[in-house]
Amino acid sequence: MAVFTKVSQNDLKSFLKNYDLGNLESFDGINEGIQNTNYIINTNKSKFILTLFEDERVLGSLEYFFAYMEHLAIKNIPCAAPIHAKNGQVIFDLCERKAAIVNFLPGKWPKTIKKHHCSEIGKYSAQMHLAAEDFKPSRPNPNPDILYLYKKLQKQGKNIDSFRPGICEEIEKAIKYILDNWNDALPSGAVHGDLFQDNALFEGEKLTGIIDFYMAHDDFYVADLANTLTQWCFEYNAEFNVTKSQALLASYNNVRKLNKSEIKALPILAAAAAMKWFLARLYTWFNPPKGEMVNQKDPLEQLQKLRFHLQVENADEYGYRL
Repeated sequence: MAVFTKVSQNDLKSFLKNYDLGNLESFDGINEGIQNTNYIINTNKSKFILTLFEDERVLGSLEYFFAYMEHLAIKNIPCAAPIHAKNGQVIFDLCERKAAIVNFLPGKWPKTIKKHHCSEIGKYSAQMHLAAEDFKPSRPNPNPDILYLYKKLQKQGKNIDSFRPGICEEIEKAIKYILDNWNDALPSGAVHGDLFQDNALFEGEKLTGIIDFYMAHDDFYVADLANTLTQWCFEYNAEFNVTKSQALLASYNNVRKLNKSEIKALPILAAAAAMKWFLARLYTWFNPPKGEMVNQKDPLEQLQKLRFHLQVENADEYGYRL
């Protein structure tokens, strides 16, 4: 979440007339994230989150995102769900952007990830994957593959090796290894696709909300799990924590059993996840986005995770147990 588009108080008051949410008392920009503009809204009735969509590429998928969120909410997944206006509409125009409001969820995202956080996120990841099995809308994975991302990085005219000497050769070897070991025959359906720790809210040891579904798409369930493991089971120095990983995988497996092909694919998909985020962050490192409030993320963290995953031979090294 971030603030790229400034919304005035008068604009917001006019916008809120579409809803029955009470009178506006205050609103503040949220400075976390790099894609959309977000505000927390306080009315005399409750709190809400306003999102203005900055990326034109997702505008055609907004109905998919909100349908998925509502589907999960109906299945008792604690997640952000869209607020319908008086006329039933969800998506409106505001400040020359498409905009929507979702419910505010209590809790805070964990600044320091503990074992119990991983257990909770594993459980709810599995519940979301099971819930997706009867979700009919479809959105093909819009995320560029890692080879495309690397080519895009090469075309941006910057000296990539200035980030780290020899990084281009390292990237190319890793991409070849990942693609040579890829498996396309895995169970798939709608996934969150961006379940970083700042997209999960907790009160104490209990998960109270999953937010930011605007990268949701169809993918392998185990690819989504591999991405979650990559973001939740490393320390700040990028050292892998097998205790956290074991907790996440055991909790997931208690709800949804991984099949043999998924177990085998886990290391390659984890490496692919780390590579994707590394290349995406490296691109924005060289080409920082412009915004009122933007939180820039260091690519090095994902590079270190990538190096670890490439050394993993099987899921046992993640603490996976049948």
